[in-house]
Amino acid sequence: MYSVLLVEDEKIELETLKNFVNWEKLGIEKVYTARGGRSALECVAANEPDIVITDIQMPGMTGTELARIIREEGYGCKIVFLTGYDRFEYAKTAIQVGAEDYLLKPFQVEEVEQLVSRILEKIRQERRSQEDARIAMGRMIANACFGKLKDAETAAKMYFQKGGIETRFSLVGFYGLAADQADQLVSLPETLCGFRKEDLFITVFPGTLPVEGLLDRLAERGSNASRTVRCGETVPFSQLQHACEQLVRYQDELFFAPAGTRLVADRDSVCTNAGMPDQAGKDSIVLEAIQSGEEKRALQALREYLLAQRPLGKQGCIRQAYDLYRSIRDKMPQEERDPAKEQELADHILSSDTLEALEAGMAGFVQACCGLYQRDHGDYLENWVRHYVSSHYMEPCTAEEMAEQLRMSPNYLRKKFKEATGQTLLEYLTDVRLTMAAQLLKHRATKVKEVSLQVGYENFSYFTHIFTKKYGVTPNEYKKMVQ
Repeated sequence: MYSVLLVEDEKIELETLKNFVNWEKLGIEKVYTARGGRSALECVAANEPDIVITDIQMPGMTGTELARIIREEGYGCKIVFLTGYDRFEYAKTAIQVGAEDYLLKPFQVEEVEQLVSRILEKIRQERRSQEDARIAMGRMIANACFGKLKDAETAAKMYFQKGGIETRFSLVGFYGLAADQADQLVSLPETLCGFRKEDLFITVFPGTLPVEGLLDRLAERGSNASRTVRCGETVPFSQLQHACEQLVRYQDELFFAPAGTRLVADRDSVCTNAGMPDQAGKDSIVLEAIQSGEEKRALQALREYLLAQRPLGKQGCIRQAYDLYRSIRDKMPQEERDPAKEQELADHILSSDTLEALEAGMAGFVQACCGLYQRDHGDYLENWVRHYVSSHYMEPCTAEEMAEQLRMSPNYLRKKFKEATGQTLLEYLTDVRLTMAAQLLKHRATKVKEVSLQVGYENFSYFTHIFTKKYGVTPNEYKKMVQ
């Protein structure tokens, strides 16, 4: 959609233009008005209309003066003059200030609509041409970055009227950029082109652009593309391929870097891996901490193990992390294994874009394993179940609910509790409920059916059956005895 600014000091003529021309049908979404040159300039600065229709003869600032200032300020809007005099001087002035045309007063509404329609079609054609040129230029720059141009010097002269050495660009590599974020970045007017090269999304900007300021603006918008590497100097067209290769060398470093990292590529540096890391025994430290149930120590050991893989780069670190995961997983009790969750975590590890994401996925798994081994040490599980039942006996209180909180299977929970206490979970829960029922029946005002509900039995007949089995008398008989 387009916008127009109407500048006319005569109120009646201004309202005629605004209210009788079918702007919506023409495709004009916004119609701004001004009664003089100064207010018109303020409107142009604030809204940048596509078309300015202005009277020539106005007090204070004439339409021609307004047009000259608009052009001097660099605005590209189309200008149309309104005049009551059909003189050659006005046509000459219109040409001098780059106006599109002029209309004679009194004008017909149809005249205005026809002229605006022609101007809008010209604007559309210009924008298509500009977009086509921008796409062609972006494609040519991307080809230069990939080394696909046979003669970079000739291509630079064709598009920039300069040699490849004179034309300079700024390059930024964004690490971990999602597809929608990449689309937004490419759509910025400052971006000449953008493309993926291995793990980086590389963007090319004019060499005159202050790149650090652009990165600050992106950060203020909440962009997740917070890990970047940029060339320390502007790059000539003929050196774009070398500059891209230099940025790509930093992708492993960005994998290990924290969020918000901004690296500057040293043109003479070579980021290479430093050989195999010294990790003797580090994986066994993680395993030993897990099997001891020491969550804090296990998480710290995991972090140290992953950081020790830095010399191997991203892929090496992921391979080592996956091997460690398999070692931990294979030592888990078979009844605790969940194939679906195991596959989900394996996929997460193998597709991690950053060390943070890799560590976060593995940390949850390590915590769950620590909890498992904690429960198998001493009387932890027995005490936990006793405490839980004492707080929830009046509810359904199932093995499935307890197992979910303990991160173990219901069958494994039943097995470990039976080994620790000699009772099944159901036997223990029934004992607690009936003991509490016996206590409640001592109160004269308490009804037997209310007691049944208060200890978790909605079926009164079943409550009476198991109570009688334990105490040898019915709840009603017990109530009479104790009172």
